[in-house]
This record gives sequence, structure tokens and C-alpha cells, in this order.
Amino acid sequence: MKTNSQDKTVAIVAYLTLIGFIIALILNANRTGDNKRFNAFHLRQSLGVFIIIIILNICAGIITSILPIFSFISTIIWIASLIMLVFGLIGAVNGEEKLIPIVGEPIQKAFGNTFG
Repeated sequence: MKTNSQDKTVAIVAYLTLIGFIIALILNANRTGDNKRFNAFHLRQSLGVFIIIIILNICAGIITSILPIFSFISTIIWIASLIMLVFGLIGAVNGEEKLIPIVGEPIQKAFGNTFG
């Protein structure tokens, strides 16, 4: 499948922030066919990463409030979040439907054909 620059832009914007995700979701609403499928793939991946980031940060907050010695967990989560988002961005920039390592496949299974 060949992706054009508009499709890549929508996919890239999906990874930038939650607001970027919402903008990408709106921009993808009028797409059809392979273009919609490509963007839907990246919308699912980015939504999954954002959900994972939120859950991990809540857990880290709870753990850190109970045991302050584990405050380094927040730094590890921040680095892992950045890595996941960069992997997604690289796939979007290259016009590929490339799964984010470790979490990509479960995200695709969880969201099925959402946004498609």
C-alpha cells in the first residue's frame, strides 16, 4: 500500500498528544479504503500507548505515595513512554503499519477494527 503525505500526517499527529489523537481521529473520519485503514492502525496504536501511559502513571503514583524510595519508577515509565511513542512515529513517518514492540499486538487485538 502506498501512503500519501496527508495520510502520514494524520498518523504522525495521532502520536503527538491526546489532543493530536483527537485531531487525527477527526481528520480520519472522511477517509476511505486503504488510507482509512492505515490511519486507523496508527490511531489504535497511539490510543493504546496513551492508555498504557495513563495506567502506568497511576500505578507509579500509588506505589510512590506508599513507598517514596521507588520514585525512580516515574522516570522509567517516562522513558518507556517516549520509546513507545517514537516507535509508533517511526512507523507512521515511513508509511508502514509496524507494530510497537511488546505492546503493539495486544493493542491491535484489544481494539480490533476500531476507527476503521
